[in-house]
Parts: sequence; C-alpha cells; structure tokens
Amino acid sequence: MPAEIDLAVHVAEGLEYYPLKNFGASLAAGDLLLFVDSDVLPEAGWLAHLTGSFGQPDVHAVSGQTYIAPVDLTSRAYALGWTYALRDADGGLVTPQKFYANNLAFRADLFRKVPFRPLGLRSRGACSLLRDDLARLGLAVWENRAARVDHPPPSGLGHMLVRALAHGRDQYLTPTGGRSASGLGRSLGLAAARLGRGFGRTRRDWRRVGLRRYQVPAALAIIAGYYGAFALGGLLTHLSPARMGRRFRV
Repeated sequence: MPAEIDLAVHVAEGLEYYPLKNFGASLAAGDLLLFVDSDVLPEAGWLAHLTGSFGQPDVHAVSGQTYIAPVDLTSRAYALGWTYALRDADGGLVTPQKFYANNLAFRADLFRKVPFRPLGLRSRGACSLLRDDLARLGLAVWENRAARVDHPPPSGLGHMLVRALAHGRDQYLTPTGGRSASGLGRSLGLAAARLGRGFGRTRRDWRRVGLRRYQVPAALAIIAGYYGAFALGGLLTHLSPARMGRRFRV
C-alpha cells in the first residue's frame, strides 16, 4: 500500500510571496523546510537530489536549478534573455552568485533564525537579503544543479508588462523598499545591461535553444520589449514610488 501523507491546507489571506513562505515555515514541524512554487515543473529526481544535498554537513540551505524549457519562440527568447540561466545538464553542487526561492530547501532551525525579511514597497528581492544574512553567519545557499525545475515564461503581453514593470520598480528601489539614492540612472543602466546580456546570449546560444536563424530578430524583439517595460517601471517608480509600490504586486 502507498504510504499515507499527512496533508493540511492553510489559508493565509493577504500575504504576498515571501511573507507566505515565512507563514508556511511557522506551521512546519520537520527538520527540513521545502519551498516550491506552484508554477515550476520539477524534473524526475528533483526532490531526491535537492534533499539529498543535506547529506553533506556543510549544506544548510540549497536551491535547485531553475531554467526555461525552450519549446517555442517565446520560451526560447526568454530562456536566452530573462532571469534564469540555460539548463545545465552536468549537475553538481555549487555556491551560485544568485539563487531563487521557487524551489528552495532549508534546515528548519536555521531558517527560523533568518527568515525572509520585509521589503517595503518591493515585491521581490528578499533572496538577496537572505544571502547577506547567511553570509554574516558564515553560511551560503548552495545550488544542486541536478535538481532542476522548468519555470514558464510570462504568458502573453499583459503578463509580460506586469512582470517587467514590477521588475523595473524593484530594481529601482533599495533592497528594503526605500527610494534609491542612486536615482534613475542606475535603474536605466541596469535595463541596458540586462538587455545587452540577453542580446549577447542570443548571439552565442540561439542554436542551443533551437531557434532558427530567421527567428533570431523576433527573439531579440521580445527581449527588447521586456527590458523596455523594465526601464519604464524604473522611470514610473522614480516619479511616484508610493503609487508604483501599490501596483503590480507580483
């Protein structure tokens, strides 16, 4: 007979992304905490690889590898130009510069000491603060690249605009959600740098994700559209931080 699963559903009205994870952690009773978003698609063996990382005593927090499966023009463009790196088939346990909370595991006692911090007007960015909190304890979040999840790209123009405007807002604001002292120039510079990174990856790796040569201009246009909206999000936040902070809570 299959093993019984003790499953409970808790409703947390009004909580956004990171506070919801903190709330879930407060209800858990096990030695390990696992955070996984509803929009990621784990590969076979994902959970075993992720939790198996704790077999090494120096691993206290570990994320899986997040990538976008390149199955059509849009997903191929975002695989090259958006946040996530291309799928790494080699696996291995590494300490990345950046990690994501969409599939993340912690030793429970550690996470309760350093939960996700409040973000003020931002809706994303708590992973960077958590990384800094762990660094002060001499710890890091590892990434197990054999534990892979596919994250879908934005679905349609409307979803892309909301994601990009929020992304630009959150990059303009300080990590704790205040107005940026470095001003609009840094925000626009980030948009330009990420656009350049996306264009560079497209030039190098368009064959790797299955693009045809004639599709490359369309992929570049999708990337440019996203980072154009990203830049607009920074500009609108510069003009009205409070209003932008109330909008686009994704």
